[in-house]
Amino acid sequence: MKIRTRIWLAVVAAAIILMTISVFAYSTSAFETIKANGSLYSTKESVLTLPATIAEADVAGISLEDASGSMQASEFRFEGSRLYIKPSRDLIGGKVYTIRIFTGSRKRYQIKATAKDDIVISNSKNSVIKISAKPDKGYNYPYYLLIPKGTFEDTSKKYLVVEPNNSGYPSDSLLFHEIDVRICMRDYGTWSGGAGGYQVATELKTPLLMPVFPRPTSEDGAGIYTHALDREAMTIKGKPYERVDQQLIAMIDDARGLLAEYGIALEQKVFMVGFSASGDFVNRFTVLYPELVKAIASSTSTIFPAASYEGVTLKYPLGIADIKNFTGKPFNDAEFRKVAKYIYTGDQDRNDGVTDEWDKNGKEYVAAMRKLFGAELFPDKWYKKIDIINDLGYGESYQFHIYKGIGHSISSGMFDDIVKFFKANMGSEIRKITPKEYAN
Repeated sequence: MKIRTRIWLAVVAAAIILMTISVFAYSTSAFETIKANGSLYSTKESVLTLPATIAEADVAGISLEDASGSMQASEFRFEGSRLYIKPSRDLIGGKVYTIRIFTGSRKRYQIKATAKDDIVISNSKNSVIKISAKPDKGYNYPYYLLIPKGTFEDTSKKYLVVEPNNSGYPSDSLLFHEIDVRICMRDYGTWSGGAGGYQVATELKTPLLMPVFPRPTSEDGAGIYTHALDREAMTIKGKPYERVDQQLIAMIDDARGLLAEYGIALEQKVFMVGFSASGDFVNRFTVLYPELVKAIASSTSTIFPAASYEGVTLKYPLGIADIKNFTGKPFNDAEFRKVAKYIYTGDQDRNDGVTDEWDKNGKEYVAAMRKLFGAELFPDKWYKKIDIINDLGYGESYQFHIYKGIGHSISSGMFDDIVKFFKANMGSEIRKITPKEYAN
């Protein structure tokens, strides 16, 4: 009985091997490789001109696959010999894809194409470019670049302006967050979204970078405030949005190299702007990586360049007690002192309230905040922050300002001051400005 079982298993195994060989032979030889004119774009619809031997009426189906054979859902349509391809999600720039064409006459064709980003830069108008995600380069999400009109003619120093995205609401739809980035990349006349990145870039004739980071609401990501770079965002593991701080650095490096190819040379440090959650991101990023930042303009900040204050341990994102766990190196005090910091708020802004128990930065953070500030609200909490910065000996690199008649919002007058601040801090010295009292 056992012998028969072994013989039967051997026969089955041989059959499986033969089937595998036949499938492999089919998959590698059943498709004729052809060439097509045109480019496969990573972030927009592509148009490929096929050989005249392929008749539209004979095409029964088309697939788009990556190197692993995984299919990408796509829309296909023909106009004569032109094949239009619109993937349901972005392709990865620089990655090779296979377009397979099946016909009613049983002929099968394949086209090998490398996806590329659509990069067109004009000096006569603002150019907005979407750069696809590139996990191999260290970032899992796309980012946008704005190259303002006149950038090539302007010969002044160029610092890349970086504005972390902040859609204001959680959503598992990346498109939701991407649309907000698109809004921030354009001037809508009476209103402009964002934290001032657009205004700084267009006034200084220098590029602006905005990432498209998610802010998840799903069960496994609920409460992770990636747009604020909170503690959970820094400690989450095994998710595409793990360490968005490092992903942003990879985007900055990628953008610097890309723009250099087009003749736009950038300084090694960046300008950063942020408001509300993105303001938290900017302040926290600057404490983590001060060697990368030239100057920042941000709404109120609650992170301090100290490991403790008045007996209270200041762990990230309140201080630097444990940032070596995230950066792999000690806090860079010398470089942090070189960063010019403009921190502002409105006299009617009540967004910086008492820290609640549900704060996702953790119980230690909540306890430390209450020891430092108790139940203090604006303006007492605001002035206590300034006192802490001055007591720690960092007042020279900070400028704090309160705008009258402003709530939790940002206005054109505030944009004017933000631009003025960056213009003043293009050189080696930290310079403070005379901001408006009212900015409505």
